[in-house]
Amino acid sequence: MNKRDLTILTLLIMLLLLWPIVGPQLDRQLFPRPEPLPAELPVDDGGLAELEPGVEPEFGPRVEAEPPVMVEAEALEAEDVEPLVEERVTISNDVMRVTLSSLGASVVHAWMDEYREQRIDDGTVVEMDFADRPALVYRGLGGLDDRRSYRMETDPSDRRVVFEAETADGLMLTRSVTLDDSYRLRVVDVFSNRSDRVILLPEHDMQMGTMSESTGGDSRYAVYYMGVDALLHGGEGVQYLGKKLIPKAMKAAGVLEMESRLGKPVEWVAVKNRFFTQILAPENGGNDCLWVATREHLKAKGLQSVSAAVRLPSFQLEPEQAVLRETDYYLGPKKFSMLHQYGRSQVDVMDFGMFAPICKFLLWVLNVIHDKLWPYNYGVAIMLLTIIIRILFWPITHKGTESMRRMQEIQPLMKEIQAKYKDNPQKQQQEMFALYKKHKVNPIGGCLPMVIQIPVFFALFVVLRSAIELRYAEFLWIRDLSEPEHLFASVLPFGGLNILPIVMSVSMIWQQKLMPTTADPRQAKMMQFMPVIMLFVFYGFASGLVLYWTTNQFLMIIQQLLYQRRKAKKEAAAES
Repeated sequence: MNKRDLTILTLLIMLLLLWPIVGPQLDRQLFPRPEPLPAELPVDDGGLAELEPGVEPEFGPRVEAEPPVMVEAEALEAEDVEPLVEERVTISNDVMRVTLSSLGASVVHAWMDEYREQRIDDGTVVEMDFADRPALVYRGLGGLDDRRSYRMETDPSDRRVVFEAETADGLMLTRSVTLDDSYRLRVVDVFSNRSDRVILLPEHDMQMGTMSESTGGDSRYAVYYMGVDALLHGGEGVQYLGKKLIPKAMKAAGVLEMESRLGKPVEWVAVKNRFFTQILAPENGGNDCLWVATREHLKAKGLQSVSAAVRLPSFQLEPEQAVLRETDYYLGPKKFSMLHQYGRSQVDVMDFGMFAPICKFLLWVLNVIHDKLWPYNYGVAIMLLTIIIRILFWPITHKGTESMRRMQEIQPLMKEIQAKYKDNPQKQQQEMFALYKKHKVNPIGGCLPMVIQIPVFFALFVVLRSAIELRYAEFLWIRDLSEPEHLFASVLPFGGLNILPIVMSVSMIWQQKLMPTTADPRQAKMMQFMPVIMLFVFYGFASGLVLYWTTNQFLMIIQQLLYQRRKAKKEAAAES
Protein backbone atom coordinates (compact mmCIF):
# COMPACT_ATOMS: atom_id res chain seq x y z
CA MET A 1 0.00 0.00 0.00
CA ASN A 2 1.52 3.32 -1.05
CA LYS A 3 1.48 6.43 1.08
CA ARG A 4 -1.31 8.09 -0.90
CA ASP A 5 -3.67 5.13 -0.48
CA LEU A 6 -2.80 4.90 3.20
CA THR A 7 -3.53 8.61 3.64
CA ILE A 8 -6.88 8.31 1.84
CA LEU A 9 -7.86 5.29 3.92
CA THR A 10 -6.84 7.03 7.15
CA LEU A 11 -8.86 10.12 6.27
CA LEU A 12 -11.94 8.04 5.42
CA ILE A 13 -11.78 6.13 8.69
CA MET A 14 -11.30 9.36 10.65
CA LEU A 15 -14.26 10.95 8.84
CA LEU A 16 -16.53 8.00 9.64
CA LEU A 17 -15.45 8.01 13.28
CA LEU A 18 -15.86 11.78 13.61
CA TRP A 19 -19.07 11.98 11.58
CA PRO A 20 -21.37 12.06 14.66
CA ILE A 21 -19.59 15.35 15.51
CA VAL A 22 -18.90 16.65 12.00
CA GLY A 23 -22.33 15.74 10.59
CA PRO A 24 -24.45 17.96 12.90
CA GLN A 25 -22.02 20.86 12.42
CA LEU A 26 -22.22 20.49 8.65
CA ASP A 27 -26.01 20.25 8.89
CA ARG A 28 -26.19 23.53 10.81
CA GLN A 29 -23.89 25.25 8.31
CA LEU A 30 -25.81 24.10 5.24
CA PHE A 31 -29.26 24.48 6.81
CA PRO A 32 -29.06 27.37 9.33
CA ARG A 33 -31.45 27.41 12.28
CA PRO A 34 -32.54 30.17 14.64
CA GLU A 35 -31.07 30.47 18.11
CA PRO A 36 -32.69 28.03 20.58
CA LEU A 37 -34.78 29.24 23.47
CA PRO A 38 -33.03 29.37 26.87
CA ALA A 39 -32.97 26.21 28.93
CA GLU A 40 -34.93 27.85 31.76
CA LEU A 41 -38.45 29.13 31.15
CA PRO A 42 -39.79 32.23 32.91
CA VAL A 43 -42.54 30.85 35.12
CA ASP A 44 -43.80 34.09 36.57
CA ASP A 45 -45.67 35.15 33.46
CA GLY A 46 -46.12 31.74 31.80
CA GLY A 47 -44.26 32.92 28.73
CA LEU A 48 -47.09 35.33 27.92
CA ALA A 49 -47.02 38.86 26.61
CA GLU A 50 -48.98 41.41 28.62
CA LEU A 51 -51.50 43.59 26.79
CA GLU A 52 -52.07 47.24 27.54
CA PRO A 53 -55.02 47.89 29.91
CA GLY A 54 -58.25 48.18 28.01
CA VAL A 55 -56.89 46.59 24.84
CA GLU A 56 -58.99 43.63 23.81
CA PRO A 57 -59.20 41.61 20.59
CA GLU A 58 -62.11 42.50 18.36
CA PHE A 59 -64.52 40.05 16.85
CA GLY A 60 -65.08 40.08 13.13
CA PRO A 61 -68.52 40.28 11.55
CA ARG A 62 -70.83 37.38 12.31
CA VAL A 63 -70.86 34.67 9.62
CA GLU A 64 -73.23 31.72 9.50
CA ALA A 65 -71.59 28.54 10.88
CA GLU A 66 -72.45 24.90 10.22
CA PRO A 67 -75.61 23.47 11.86
CA PRO A 68 -75.29 23.04 15.67
CA VAL A 69 -74.72 19.57 17.12
CA MET A 70 -76.07 18.62 20.56
CA VAL A 71 -73.40 17.03 22.80
CA GLU A 72 -73.93 15.50 26.25
CA ALA A 73 -71.25 16.89 28.59
CA GLU A 74 -69.99 15.91 32.03
CA ALA A 75 -70.61 18.24 34.97
CA LEU A 76 -68.24 21.18 35.31
CA GLU A 77 -68.59 23.08 38.59
CA ALA A 78 -72.24 22.21 39.15
CA GLU A 79 -74.18 18.98 39.05
CA ASP A 80 -76.96 20.21 36.80
CA VAL A 81 -75.50 21.20 33.46
CA GLU A 82 -77.53 21.65 30.34
CA PRO A 83 -76.45 19.69 27.23
CA LEU A 84 -73.85 21.68 25.35
CA VAL A 85 -74.51 23.03 21.89
CA GLU A 86 -71.64 22.43 19.51
CA GLU A 87 -71.13 24.63 16.48
CA ARG A 88 -68.68 23.70 13.78
CA VAL A 89 -67.18 25.71 10.98
CA THR A 90 -64.73 24.71 8.24
CA ILE A 91 -62.00 27.01 6.98
CA SER A 92 -59.88 26.18 3.95
CA ASN A 93 -57.14 27.20 1.57
CA ASP A 94 -55.81 25.65 -1.64
CA VAL A 95 -54.25 22.61 0.07
CA MET A 96 -56.34 21.74 3.12
CA ARG A 97 -59.63 22.10 5.00
CA VAL A 98 -59.90 22.33 8.77
CA THR A 99 -63.05 21.94 10.86
CA LEU A 100 -63.13 23.84 14.14
CA SER A 101 -65.52 23.17 17.01
CA SER A 102 -66.97 25.56 19.57
CA LEU A 103 -66.33 22.90 22.24
CA GLY A 104 -62.95 23.85 23.66
CA ALA A 105 -62.21 26.10 20.64
CA SER A 106 -60.67 23.02 19.07
CA VAL A 107 -59.73 21.34 15.80
CA VAL A 108 -61.77 18.18 15.19
CA HIS A 109 -61.12 17.37 11.52
CA ALA A 110 -58.61 18.11 8.79
CA TRP A 111 -58.44 17.08 5.14
CA MET A 112 -55.25 17.18 3.02
CA ASP A 113 -56.65 17.92 -0.43
CA GLU A 114 -53.32 17.30 -2.20
CA TYR A 115 -52.96 13.73 -0.89
CA ARG A 116 -55.36 10.95 -1.78
CA GLU A 117 -56.41 8.47 0.88
CA GLN A 118 -55.97 5.23 -1.06
CA ARG A 119 -53.60 4.00 -3.73
CA ILE A 120 -56.53 3.85 -6.16
CA ASP A 121 -57.78 7.39 -6.67
CA ASP A 122 -61.44 7.21 -5.72
CA GLY A 123 -61.76 10.92 -4.89
CA THR A 124 -61.18 10.59 -1.15
CA VAL A 125 -58.33 12.54 0.41
CA VAL A 126 -56.30 12.05 3.58
CA GLU A 127 -58.44 12.81 6.62
CA MET A 128 -57.41 13.31 10.23
CA ASP A 129 -60.23 12.77 12.69
CA PHE A 130 -59.66 14.27 16.14
CA ALA A 131 -63.25 13.99 17.33
CA ASP A 132 -62.27 11.68 20.23
CA ARG A 133 -59.34 13.90 21.26
CA PRO A 134 -59.75 17.41 19.82
CA ALA A 135 -56.56 19.35 19.11
CA LEU A 136 -55.71 22.72 20.75
CA VAL A 137 -57.90 21.95 23.77
CA TYR A 138 -56.67 23.16 27.18
CA ARG A 139 -56.53 20.59 29.98
CA GLY A 140 -56.22 21.72 33.57
CA LEU A 141 -58.09 25.03 33.21
CA GLY A 142 -61.53 24.40 34.69
CA GLY A 143 -64.32 25.70 32.51
CA LEU A 144 -62.11 26.34 29.44
CA ASP A 145 -61.72 22.82 28.07
CA ASP A 146 -63.86 20.90 25.56
CA ARG A 147 -66.70 20.66 28.12
CA ARG A 148 -67.34 24.36 27.55
CA SER A 149 -69.06 25.72 24.45
CA TYR A 150 -67.30 28.88 23.26
CA ARG A 151 -69.00 31.68 21.42
CA MET A 152 -67.69 31.45 17.87
CA GLU A 153 -67.44 33.99 15.08
CA THR A 154 -65.69 33.74 11.72
CA ASP A 155 -63.99 36.20 9.42
CA PRO A 156 -65.52 36.73 5.95
CA SER A 157 -62.23 35.57 4.41
CA ASP A 158 -62.99 32.05 5.75
CA ARG A 159 -59.47 31.80 7.10
CA ARG A 160 -59.98 33.10 10.66
CA VAL A 161 -62.20 32.01 13.51
CA VAL A 162 -62.52 33.77 16.87
CA PHE A 163 -63.73 32.00 20.03
CA GLU A 164 -64.68 33.46 23.40
CA ALA A 165 -65.58 31.91 26.76
CA GLU A 166 -65.70 33.20 30.36
CA THR A 167 -65.61 31.23 33.59
CA ALA A 168 -67.66 31.92 36.71
CA ASP A 169 -64.52 33.39 38.31
CA GLY A 170 -64.27 36.11 35.69
CA LEU A 171 -61.48 34.57 33.60
CA MET A 172 -62.07 35.17 29.90
CA LEU A 173 -60.27 33.41 27.08
CA THR A 174 -60.43 34.85 23.60
CA ARG A 175 -58.87 32.63 20.96
CA SER A 176 -58.15 33.52 17.34
CA VAL A 177 -57.31 30.69 14.92
CA THR A 178 -56.01 31.67 11.47
CA LEU A 179 -55.11 29.30 8.62
CA ASP A 180 -52.20 30.46 6.47
CA ASP A 181 -51.56 29.56 2.83
CA SER A 182 -50.24 26.08 3.60
CA TYR A 183 -50.65 23.70 6.54
CA ARG A 184 -50.10 25.97 9.52
CA LEU A 185 -52.63 27.41 11.96
CA ARG A 186 -51.71 30.52 13.92
CA VAL A 187 -53.35 30.42 17.37
CA VAL A 188 -53.52 33.59 19.49
CA ASP A 189 -54.95 33.23 23.02
CA VAL A 190 -55.78 36.26 25.16
CA PHE A 191 -56.45 35.61 28.86
CA SER A 192 -58.30 38.46 30.58
CA ASN A 193 -59.18 38.89 34.25
CA ARG A 194 -62.66 40.47 34.39
CA SER A 195 -62.92 40.17 38.18
CA ASP A 196 -61.65 42.35 41.03
CA ARG A 197 -59.51 39.54 42.43
CA VAL A 198 -56.18 37.99 41.47
CA ILE A 199 -56.67 34.81 39.43
CA LEU A 200 -53.99 32.12 39.62
CA LEU A 201 -53.91 29.73 36.68
CA PRO A 202 -52.20 26.39 37.43
CA GLU A 203 -49.98 24.45 35.06
CA HIS A 204 -52.09 23.32 32.13
CA ASP A 205 -51.75 21.34 28.91
CA MET A 206 -52.52 22.13 25.28
CA GLN A 207 -53.17 18.84 23.56
CA MET A 208 -52.88 17.54 20.01
CA GLY A 209 -55.13 15.09 18.22
CA THR A 210 -54.45 11.38 17.95
CA MET A 211 -52.35 10.14 15.04
CA SER A 212 -52.86 6.61 13.74
CA GLU A 213 -51.19 4.56 11.05
CA SER A 214 -50.84 6.01 7.56
CA THR A 215 -53.76 4.84 5.49
CA GLY A 216 -53.41 3.01 2.23
CA GLY A 217 -49.93 1.63 3.01
CA ASP A 218 -48.66 -1.64 4.37
CA SER A 219 -49.53 -1.61 8.07
CA ARG A 220 -46.75 -4.12 8.80
CA TYR A 221 -44.24 -1.36 8.11
CA ALA A 222 -46.22 1.80 8.91
CA VAL A 223 -46.36 1.12 12.65
CA TYR A 224 -42.61 1.59 12.98
CA TYR A 225 -42.88 5.24 12.01
CA MET A 226 -45.36 6.17 14.74
CA GLY A 227 -43.82 8.48 17.29
CA VAL A 228 -43.60 11.59 19.42
CA ASP A 229 -40.76 14.09 19.00
CA ALA A 230 -39.82 17.02 21.20
CA LEU A 231 -37.25 19.80 20.72
CA LEU A 232 -35.60 20.56 24.04
CA HIS A 233 -34.70 24.04 25.24
CA GLY A 234 -31.12 25.21 25.37
CA GLY A 235 -29.99 23.66 22.08
CA GLU A 236 -30.09 20.04 23.30
CA GLY A 237 -31.73 18.93 20.08
CA VAL A 238 -34.74 16.80 19.20
CA GLN A 239 -35.71 13.82 21.35
CA TYR A 240 -37.22 10.98 19.29
CA LEU A 241 -39.44 9.42 21.91
CA GLY A 242 -40.98 6.93 19.48
CA LYS A 243 -37.71 5.00 19.45
CA LYS A 244 -38.32 4.29 23.12
CA LEU A 245 -42.03 3.59 22.78
CA ILE A 246 -41.96 1.07 19.92
CA PRO A 247 -39.59 -1.47 21.55
CA LYS A 248 -41.83 -1.48 24.63
CA ALA A 249 -44.86 -2.04 22.45
CA MET A 250 -43.14 -4.91 20.63
CA LYS A 251 -42.31 -6.69 23.91
CA ALA A 252 -45.65 -6.13 25.62
CA ALA A 253 -48.44 -8.65 25.12
CA GLY A 254 -52.07 -7.84 24.42
CA VAL A 255 -53.76 -4.47 24.49
CA LEU A 256 -51.43 -1.68 25.48
CA GLU A 257 -51.73 1.93 26.65
CA MET A 258 -48.68 3.87 27.76
CA GLU A 259 -48.70 7.31 29.32
CA SER A 260 -45.54 9.19 30.19
CA ARG A 261 -43.86 12.58 30.33
CA LEU A 262 -40.47 13.86 29.26
CA GLY A 263 -39.68 15.92 32.37
CA LYS A 264 -37.79 18.67 30.51
CA PRO A 265 -38.72 22.08 29.00
CA VAL A 266 -39.50 21.89 25.29
CA GLU A 267 -39.70 24.32 22.38
CA TRP A 268 -42.21 22.22 20.46
CA VAL A 269 -43.78 18.78 20.45
CA ALA A 270 -44.68 16.68 17.41
CA VAL A 271 -46.89 13.65 16.89
CA LYS A 272 -46.34 11.76 13.65
CA ASN A 273 -46.94 8.71 11.55
CA ARG A 274 -45.01 7.70 8.45
CA PHE A 275 -46.00 10.58 6.19
CA PHE A 276 -47.88 13.20 8.25
CA THR A 277 -47.29 15.10 11.45
CA GLN A 278 -48.69 17.59 13.94
CA ILE A 279 -46.27 20.09 15.48
CA LEU A 280 -47.41 22.27 18.38
CA ALA A 281 -45.03 25.16 19.01
CA PRO A 282 -45.93 27.80 21.63
CA GLU A 283 -43.89 30.94 20.99
CA ASN A 284 -41.99 30.55 24.26
CA GLY A 285 -42.17 26.79 24.52
CA GLY A 286 -43.50 24.75 27.41
CA ASN A 287 -42.46 23.23 30.72
CA ASP A 288 -42.84 19.63 29.66
CA CYS A 289 -44.16 17.14 27.12
CA LEU A 290 -46.74 14.44 27.85
CA TRP A 291 -47.76 11.62 25.55
CA VAL A 292 -50.10 8.67 25.20
CA ALA A 293 -49.41 5.64 22.99
CA THR A 294 -51.84 2.78 22.43
CA ARG A 295 -52.16 -0.58 20.76
CA GLU A 296 -55.76 -1.65 20.56
CA HIS A 297 -55.54 -5.07 18.89
CA LEU A 298 -53.90 -8.22 20.19
CA LYS A 299 -52.26 -9.08 16.86
CA ALA A 300 -50.83 -5.62 16.20
CA LYS A 301 -47.03 -5.55 15.90
CA GLY A 302 -46.41 -2.04 17.18
CA LEU A 303 -48.11 1.16 18.20
CA GLN A 304 -51.42 1.98 16.57
CA SER A 305 -51.96 5.52 17.80
CA VAL A 306 -50.04 8.26 19.57
CA SER A 307 -50.96 11.62 20.98
CA ALA A 308 -49.20 14.28 23.02
CA ALA A 309 -49.59 17.61 24.77
CA VAL A 310 -47.38 20.54 25.74
CA ARG A 311 -47.43 21.42 29.43
CA LEU A 312 -47.55 25.17 29.92
CA PRO A 313 -46.45 27.02 33.08
CA SER A 314 -48.73 28.56 35.67
CA PHE A 315 -49.24 32.31 35.87
CA GLN A 316 -51.44 34.82 37.64
CA LEU A 317 -53.60 37.67 36.41
CA GLU A 318 -54.19 40.87 38.32
CA PRO A 319 -57.65 42.47 38.14
CA GLU A 320 -58.29 43.90 34.64
CA GLN A 321 -55.00 42.43 33.39
CA ALA A 322 -54.82 40.69 30.00
CA VAL A 323 -51.97 38.61 28.57
CA LEU A 324 -51.41 37.02 25.19
CA ARG A 325 -49.97 33.68 24.10
CA GLU A 326 -49.14 32.83 20.46
CA THR A 327 -48.82 29.27 19.21
CA ASP A 328 -48.01 27.75 15.82
CA TYR A 329 -49.78 24.51 14.98
CA TYR A 330 -48.58 22.62 11.89
CA LEU A 331 -50.86 19.91 10.59
CA GLY A 332 -49.67 18.40 7.35
CA PRO A 333 -47.15 16.29 5.43
CA LYS A 334 -43.61 15.49 6.54
CA LYS A 335 -42.20 17.38 3.58
CA PHE A 336 -38.68 18.79 3.86
CA SER A 337 -39.18 21.87 1.65
CA MET A 338 -42.21 22.91 3.70
CA LEU A 339 -41.01 22.18 7.22
CA HIS A 340 -37.61 23.77 6.65
CA GLN A 341 -39.15 27.18 5.97
CA TYR A 342 -40.82 27.22 9.39
CA GLY A 343 -37.48 27.03 11.20
CA ARG A 344 -37.05 26.01 14.85
CA SER A 345 -35.65 22.65 13.67
CA GLN A 346 -39.16 21.44 12.83
CA VAL A 347 -37.74 19.70 9.77
CA ASP A 348 -36.03 17.29 12.16
CA VAL A 349 -39.31 15.39 12.65
CA MET A 350 -38.22 13.62 9.46
CA ASP A 351 -35.50 11.95 11.59
CA PHE A 352 -32.76 11.73 8.95
CA GLY A 353 -30.28 10.52 11.55
CA MET A 354 -26.52 10.96 11.56
CA PHE A 355 -26.32 11.40 7.78
CA ALA A 356 -28.85 14.26 7.76
CA PRO A 357 -26.80 16.63 5.51
CA ILE A 358 -26.43 13.91 2.86
CA CYS A 359 -30.12 12.96 3.18
CA LYS A 360 -31.28 16.54 2.68
CA PHE A 361 -28.99 17.05 -0.31
CA LEU A 362 -30.07 13.80 -1.98
CA LEU A 363 -33.75 14.59 -1.40
CA TRP A 364 -33.24 18.04 -2.90
CA VAL A 365 -31.53 16.55 -5.98
CA LEU A 366 -34.27 13.93 -6.34
CA ASN A 367 -36.99 16.59 -6.30
CA VAL A 368 -35.11 18.83 -8.75
CA ILE A 369 -34.78 15.93 -11.21
CA HIS A 370 -38.46 15.07 -10.82
CA ASP A 371 -39.67 18.65 -11.19
CA LYS A 372 -37.42 19.68 -14.09
CA LEU A 373 -37.00 16.63 -16.32
CA TRP A 374 -39.58 14.79 -18.39
CA PRO A 375 -41.42 12.47 -17.78
CA TYR A 376 -41.63 13.94 -14.24
CA ASN A 377 -41.65 10.50 -12.63
CA TYR A 378 -39.99 9.59 -9.34
CA GLY A 379 -38.96 6.16 -10.60
CA VAL A 380 -37.02 7.81 -13.44
CA ALA A 381 -35.70 10.39 -10.97
CA ILE A 382 -34.34 7.63 -8.71
CA MET A 383 -32.59 5.99 -11.67
CA LEU A 384 -31.08 9.30 -12.82
CA LEU A 385 -29.95 10.07 -9.28
CA THR A 386 -28.28 6.64 -9.17
CA ILE A 387 -26.50 7.39 -12.45
CA ILE A 388 -25.24 10.70 -11.06
CA ILE A 389 -23.92 8.97 -7.94
CA ARG A 390 -22.20 6.30 -10.04
CA ILE A 391 -20.56 8.95 -12.23
CA LEU A 392 -19.24 10.72 -9.13
CA PHE A 393 -17.86 7.46 -7.75
CA TRP A 394 -16.65 6.13 -11.11
CA PRO A 395 -12.93 6.98 -10.60
CA ILE A 396 -12.91 5.42 -7.13
CA THR A 397 -14.74 2.29 -8.32
CA HIS A 398 -12.38 1.98 -11.28
CA LYS A 399 -9.37 2.19 -8.96
CA GLY A 400 -10.88 -0.49 -6.73
CA THR A 401 -11.43 -2.78 -9.73
CA GLU A 402 -7.84 -2.27 -10.85
CA SER A 403 -6.66 -3.18 -7.36
CA MET A 404 -8.72 -6.37 -7.36
CA ARG A 405 -7.35 -7.31 -10.79
CA ARG A 406 -3.79 -6.92 -9.59
CA MET A 407 -4.61 -8.96 -6.48
CA GLN A 408 -5.88 -11.72 -8.77
CA GLU A 409 -2.67 -11.64 -10.81
CA ILE A 410 -0.45 -12.20 -7.77
CA GLN A 411 -2.60 -14.93 -6.22
CA PRO A 412 -0.15 -17.71 -7.22
CA LEU A 413 2.69 -15.84 -5.52
CA MET A 414 0.54 -15.29 -2.44
CA LYS A 415 -0.25 -19.00 -2.22
CA GLU A 416 3.46 -19.81 -2.45
CA ILE A 417 4.22 -17.49 0.47
CA GLN A 418 1.36 -18.94 2.51
CA ALA A 419 2.64 -22.49 1.92
CA LYS A 420 6.29 -21.60 2.54
CA TYR A 421 5.70 -19.75 5.82
CA LYS A 422 2.60 -21.56 7.10
CA ASP A 423 4.35 -22.18 10.43
CA ASN A 424 5.61 -18.62 10.81
CA PRO A 425 2.66 -16.15 10.65
CA GLN A 426 4.84 -13.13 11.39
CA LYS A 427 7.26 -13.91 8.55
CA GLN A 428 4.31 -14.69 6.27
CA GLN A 429 2.81 -11.27 6.95
CA GLN A 430 6.13 -9.53 6.28
CA GLU A 431 6.56 -11.34 2.94
CA MET A 432 2.97 -10.52 1.98
CA PHE A 433 3.49 -6.82 2.56
CA ALA A 434 6.74 -6.97 0.60
CA LEU A 435 4.86 -8.63 -2.26
CA TYR A 436 2.15 -5.94 -2.19
CA LYS A 437 4.79 -3.22 -2.27
CA LYS A 438 6.73 -4.81 -5.12
CA HIS A 439 3.67 -5.18 -7.35
CA LYS A 440 2.05 -1.93 -6.15
CA VAL A 441 -1.06 -3.68 -4.92
CA ASN A 442 -3.44 -2.34 -2.27
CA PRO A 443 -5.01 -5.35 -0.48
CA ILE A 444 -7.99 -3.31 0.67
CA GLY A 445 -8.28 -1.21 -2.47
CA GLY A 446 -11.28 -3.21 -3.65
CA CYS A 447 -13.13 -2.42 -0.43
CA LEU A 448 -12.62 1.35 -0.53
CA PRO A 449 -15.41 2.04 -3.07
CA MET A 450 -17.89 0.18 -0.86
CA VAL A 451 -16.74 2.00 2.29
CA ILE A 452 -17.13 5.38 0.61
CA GLN A 453 -20.62 4.54 -0.65
CA ILE A 454 -21.93 3.34 2.73
CA PRO A 455 -22.99 6.84 3.94
CA VAL A 456 -24.72 7.51 0.61
CA PHE A 457 -26.53 4.17 0.74
CA PHE A 458 -27.76 4.70 4.29
CA ALA A 459 -28.79 8.27 3.47
CA LEU A 460 -30.81 7.06 0.48
CA PHE A 461 -32.30 4.28 2.59
CA VAL A 462 -33.60 6.85 5.09
CA VAL A 463 -34.86 9.21 2.37
CA LEU A 464 -36.58 6.65 0.15
CA ARG A 465 -38.31 4.74 2.96
CA SER A 466 -40.24 7.74 4.31
CA ALA A 467 -40.26 10.48 1.64
CA ILE A 468 -43.84 11.55 1.13
CA GLU A 469 -42.97 12.36 -2.48
CA LEU A 470 -42.84 8.60 -3.16
CA ARG A 471 -46.21 7.89 -1.56
CA TYR A 472 -48.38 6.35 -4.30
CA ALA A 473 -45.78 7.35 -6.91
CA GLU A 474 -46.07 4.87 -9.80
CA PHE A 475 -43.35 3.49 -12.04
CA LEU A 476 -43.90 0.83 -14.71
CA TRP A 477 -45.70 -2.03 -12.89
CA ILE A 478 -44.97 -0.55 -9.45
CA ARG A 479 -48.00 1.17 -7.98
CA ASP A 480 -46.30 2.71 -4.94
CA LEU A 481 -42.56 3.40 -4.71
CA SER A 482 -42.83 3.86 -0.94
CA GLU A 483 -43.96 0.23 -0.47
CA PRO A 484 -42.96 -3.23 -1.71
CA GLU A 485 -44.60 -4.21 -4.99
CA HIS A 486 -47.09 -6.73 -3.52
CA LEU A 487 -48.06 -8.14 -6.93
CA PHE A 488 -50.91 -10.67 -6.86
CA ALA A 489 -51.25 -10.09 -3.11
CA SER A 490 -54.81 -11.43 -3.13
CA VAL A 491 -53.64 -14.76 -4.58
CA LEU A 492 -50.07 -15.35 -3.40
CA PRO A 493 -48.99 -15.77 0.26
CA PHE A 494 -46.58 -13.55 2.20
CA GLY A 495 -48.02 -10.31 0.83
CA GLY A 496 -47.61 -11.18 -2.85
CA LEU A 497 -44.69 -11.16 -5.28
CA ASN A 498 -41.90 -8.57 -5.38
CA ILE A 499 -40.04 -8.73 -8.69
CA LEU A 500 -37.42 -6.03 -8.19
CA PRO A 501 -35.56 -7.77 -5.32
CA ILE A 502 -35.30 -10.91 -7.47
CA VAL A 503 -33.94 -8.92 -10.43
CA MET A 504 -31.51 -7.22 -8.03
CA SER A 505 -30.21 -10.57 -6.74
CA VAL A 506 -29.77 -11.94 -10.28
CA SER A 507 -27.83 -8.81 -11.22
CA MET A 508 -25.58 -9.34 -8.18
CA ILE A 509 -24.78 -12.88 -9.34
CA TRP A 510 -23.99 -11.57 -12.82
CA GLN A 511 -21.83 -8.81 -11.39
CA GLN A 512 -19.92 -11.26 -9.19
CA LYS A 513 -19.05 -13.41 -12.20
CA LEU A 514 -17.52 -10.35 -13.87
CA MET A 515 -15.48 -9.36 -10.82
CA PRO A 516 -12.02 -10.82 -10.09
CA THR A 517 -12.08 -13.71 -7.64
CA THR A 518 -10.64 -13.17 -4.19
CA ALA A 519 -7.63 -15.04 -2.85
CA ASP A 520 -9.40 -16.05 0.33
CA PRO A 521 -11.65 -19.10 -0.33
CA ARG A 522 -13.76 -18.40 2.77
CA GLN A 523 -14.39 -14.85 1.59
CA ALA A 524 -15.21 -16.11 -1.91
CA LYS A 525 -17.75 -18.57 -0.49
CA MET A 526 -19.34 -15.87 1.62
CA MET A 527 -19.65 -13.61 -1.42
CA GLN A 528 -21.52 -16.37 -3.24
CA PHE A 529 -24.22 -16.27 -0.57
CA MET A 530 -24.52 -12.47 -0.66
CA PRO A 531 -27.19 -12.35 -3.44
CA VAL A 532 -29.39 -14.71 -1.42
CA ILE A 533 -28.86 -12.72 1.78
CA MET A 534 -29.60 -9.43 -0.01
CA LEU A 535 -32.74 -10.94 -1.52
CA PHE A 536 -34.16 -11.68 1.93
CA VAL A 537 -33.02 -8.31 3.31
CA PHE A 538 -34.43 -6.23 0.44
CA TYR A 539 -37.59 -8.24 -0.18
CA GLY A 540 -39.64 -6.18 2.25
CA PHE A 541 -38.04 -2.80 1.51
CA ALA A 542 -39.71 0.08 -0.29
CA SER A 543 -39.65 -0.35 -4.08
CA GLY A 544 -37.88 2.99 -4.49
CA LEU A 545 -34.90 1.79 -2.47
CA VAL A 546 -34.75 -1.56 -4.29
CA LEU A 547 -34.95 0.32 -7.61
CA TYR A 548 -31.93 2.39 -6.57
CA TRP A 549 -29.86 -0.66 -5.65
CA THR A 550 -30.91 -2.61 -8.77
CA THR A 551 -30.00 0.31 -11.01
CA ASN A 552 -26.71 0.61 -9.17
CA GLN A 553 -25.96 -3.07 -9.80
CA PHE A 554 -26.61 -2.78 -13.54
CA LEU A 555 -24.39 0.30 -13.74
CA MET A 556 -21.62 -1.67 -12.02
CA ILE A 557 -22.10 -4.45 -14.60
CA ILE A 558 -21.81 -1.92 -17.43
CA GLN A 559 -18.66 -0.54 -15.85
CA GLN A 560 -17.16 -4.04 -15.57
CA LEU A 561 -18.00 -4.86 -19.20
CA LEU A 562 -16.42 -1.61 -20.38
CA TYR A 563 -13.34 -2.34 -18.30
CA GLN A 564 -12.99 -5.85 -19.72
CA ARG A 565 -13.47 -4.58 -23.25
CA ARG A 566 -10.81 -1.92 -22.79
CA LYS A 567 -8.45 -4.46 -21.21
CA ALA A 568 -8.98 -6.90 -24.09
CA LYS A 569 -8.12 -4.16 -26.60
CA LYS A 570 -4.92 -3.34 -24.71
CA GLU A 571 -3.88 -7.01 -24.61
CA ALA A 572 -4.63 -7.43 -28.32
CA ALA A 573 -2.58 -4.34 -29.13
CA ALA A 574 0.32 -5.58 -26.99
CA GLU A 575 0.36 -9.01 -28.72
CA SER A 576 0.37 -7.39 -32.16
